[in-house]
Amino acid sequence: MQSSRVIKITSRQSAPITATANLLDYEIPPGNYDLSRSYLEIQSSMTQVATDLALYVGRYPNVAANPSVYDNISLVRHGSLRSSSKGVIETSRHVNVRKNNMIPFADSQGKQLSHLYSGKFQGFQDRNGLMASQWRSVRKTGANGTVSKSHEHIVPLKDIFNFAKHDYYSTRRHGDLSINLEMAPESMVPYPILTDANSYVPVGYWANIEAPQTLANGVITTPAPAPAAGTDFPQPVTMSRTYHDIGQSPFFVGQLVTVSGTNVAAVDTRITLITYTPGATRTIQLTFADALPILVGPAAAMSIVTRAPVAAPTVVFPKADLVLVEVDEAPSPPDEYQYTTYKVQEDTQPTVNLNKNYIIGPLCKNVVICMPPALGAGNPRDLLAKKPVDSYRLSVNNKYVQNRLIPLFTNNGGGRQTYTGLHKTQLIKAFDNMDEGMAGPGYILPAEGALNSQFDPSQMNYSIMCPVPLTGSQKMLGVELNMNGANTVDQLFIFEETIAMLK
Repeated sequence: MQSSRVIKITSRQSAPITATANLLDYEIPPGNYDLSRSYLEIQSSMTQVATDLALYVGRYPNVAANPSVYDNISLVRHGSLRSSSKGVIETSRHVNVRKNNMIPFADSQGKQLSHLYSGKFQGFQDRNGLMASQWRSVRKTGANGTVSKSHEHIVPLKDIFNFAKHDYYSTRRHGDLSINLEMAPESMVPYPILTDANSYVPVGYWANIEAPQTLANGVITTPAPAPAAGTDFPQPVTMSRTYHDIGQSPFFVGQLVTVSGTNVAAVDTRITLITYTPGATRTIQLTFADALPILVGPAAAMSIVTRAPVAAPTVVFPKADLVLVEVDEAPSPPDEYQYTTYKVQEDTQPTVNLNKNYIIGPLCKNVVICMPPALGAGNPRDLLAKKPVDSYRLSVNNKYVQNRLIPLFTNNGGGRQTYTGLHKTQLIKAFDNMDEGMAGPGYILPAEGALNSQFDPSQMNYSIMCPVPLTGSQKMLGVELNMNGANTVDQLFIFEETIAMLK
């Protein structure tokens, strides 16, 4: 059995990764490597003042409506893999666009769901559909506050380069490797959890989190007799609602809240201590950092709601290391490697319907067309192909691949849309030609709310795929896209899967 060792390589650049300092260069030392098990380890943290701590997840910029699950590959925009003796092995441009749009088709829904837990580009959902924060270690009881933590985003090298799917590479035979990456740290922005507005909170979560409970979450029990004017509402306060266990509670130590009630002015404060009384009582007691002065008359109808911090945190990427799996020298190493690589053409064509020709290479075997929508000024373009395409048809050297226009989706009533049989056939043919097989239904997994909302039009992936014949010369690809007047074609990515050989 072949033994293996793990080595970690730092990039030439030592400064944190930012939108302007986003280039990473790695020089791989001589050795024998299993590239299929090697990966990029991107460290991230979220800076915020400890006394103003709030729960956040990472989200793709400005996707406020129907946010979707994005893969860690979103943080890598371009990549280049070179051999010191063979030259350029593979160049991957806009790999974040291509990979994010292939995942809904290439991965089963079970595997896509695991990205919520292991992907770390966004939080994962609990049984209430609420996001957990990857950047916070939440304390539910005691006086020790919730603290910030860092974590790593793992990007398999084979997700960046198709060549890295090989499990053995000898630098002695094929030259030392170097990797150059252009990162996209601006792809991740902090987004709040548990605030009432504009956050990852299902409707009605804060008011009534757990059936069959009828008491609202934020109601505070008023002691008898009610505290009088000129005094402070006594602390700790007891929440009126009972909880089977402390895990059901939405409260955490350090949580930012606003407390108010009849004759008690709103006080912005935070929770400093939480205790839980188990057994028959099953109540939670909260202590706040600030006093709750009673203005006039007895206090009544006290309640708390969550609030956002004064300033949102900043996502920081201190470094990204390349983790390589080094293996023993194989007795009969391969002399050559056959693999496929993706070339991309970008086209900006603001038109309602597109009918245009593009030149593709002679060894191109599949074409993948993605059209991510713009997200507005100051935001990068979306990575997912969410812009609805009504119908399409492709041709190669002026010969139609399909004998008719292919409608991409059909309405099944009740706001449900599904792919047509003709479109599914084209997807399956392309994946068969990729020697992979189509495993996923093609719908984009929603990052919040019900996971069964895949038939929502906003969760459909409108990528177009088609196998093309290999020829001895360049080919002319005809692309016809019909938007049916609802949208316009603007930014178009045409990915060509091309056969390559390293000897």
